[in-house]
Amino acid sequence: YSFCTLLHSSMPGSHPGEGVRRGQPYDGLCVFDMDNTLTRDMLSSTESCGKPVSTKPAWNLPAQGVLPVEQYPGLYARKAIQKCIASNYAVGVATAAPCTPPPALGDPGGKKAKSSLHTRMMFLHDLGMPANVVSSTGQQGPAYQCIDTTGSGASKKSRMVGNLMNYYGTKQEGTVFFDDQQRFLNEVKSVYPKVSTQLASSKECHGKVCLNACGLRKSEFERGIGKSMLASHPAATKAFMDTTGFAIAGSKSASAGSIGVTKKHKPPTPTIMPPNSGHLLHNHMHTGRHSHHH
Repeated sequence: YSFCTLLHSSMPGSHPGEGVRRGQPYDGLCVFDMDNTLTRDMLSSTESCGKPVSTKPAWNLPAQGVLPVEQYPGLYARKAIQKCIASNYAVGVATAAPCTPPPALGDPGGKKAKSSLHTRMMFLHDLGMPANVVSSTGQQGPAYQCIDTTGSGASKKSRMVGNLMNYYGTKQEGTVFFDDQQRFLNEVKSVYPKVSTQLASSKECHGKVCLNACGLRKSEFERGIGKSMLASHPAATKAFMDTTGFAIAGSKSASAGSIGVTKKHKPPTPTIMPPNSGHLLHNHMHTGRHSHHH
C-alpha cells in the first residue's frame, strides 16, 4: 500500500501491523472516543466546566429542527493528544458514529451529511491528530475506527480497540481507552481485561450520554494514562512515584473509574528521571479530587 492508499481505504481493521514504527516501537496506545470525550457540548456551561468554551475548531451536525448542533474541543482534548504523542504513545480514535453517515431527512443527496463528516474529520485534524487518524484534507486514516454501516467492519468498541492494537503493534498493558459512556468501557474491559479504561466527562455525565458534557478533563487523562503506565512499566512508574510522591491508588474492581492518581504529599521537583522511564511520565502531573462514578 502507498500511504495515500492507506488514507483513502481505511476499512476498519484491514491494516494490521501497518502502523508499527520500525526501530522505535510505541510504548503504549491512547484510544479516544470522540463525542463527549474529545468534544465539549454546545450546551455545556462555563460554571460546570470551569472555563469558557473554546469555539475553534468546531464540527457541526446538519441542523436538527431549528438549531444547528455544534461540538467544540473537550477541556483537555488537545493537550491529551499532545501528551500521548510526547510520551511515545500511538494515538487512535474509536467512535460509535458511522464511518459514512447516511443521508438525513431533507438531505436527499447526502450533501449535508458529507459536509458534516468533513467538518468532523477536520476537527480531529485541527485538534492535532496524526495522519494515521486523519489526513490534512480530512480523509479517514486506518487509526480512525468507526461503525462500518455496510456490516463488514467493527460494530463494537472492543473490536475497534483490538484493531488499533493490531495496527500499531501495541500490547493491552500499554493501552488506555477513554470514553464518556461506562457501557463502552465495560465492553472493552470484558474482551481486553488488561487494557486500562478511563471515564471522561465523569462529573457532569456520570458514565451516560448527556447534553452538557465538558469532555476529557486533565485529571481524567492523567488518571487513565497513569494506569496504563503502571500496567506496562511498573518498575519505572513506581520509581517515578517514589521520586515525586505520587501514588496510583488501585482497587481490584475492573470498572473504569476505580483507579485514580492520588497525591501522597507535595511532590519535590524531580531532577533525575528513573532509568528506562524515557519520556513516559511528566513531572508536572497534578490531579484534582474527583469523585468516581460507576
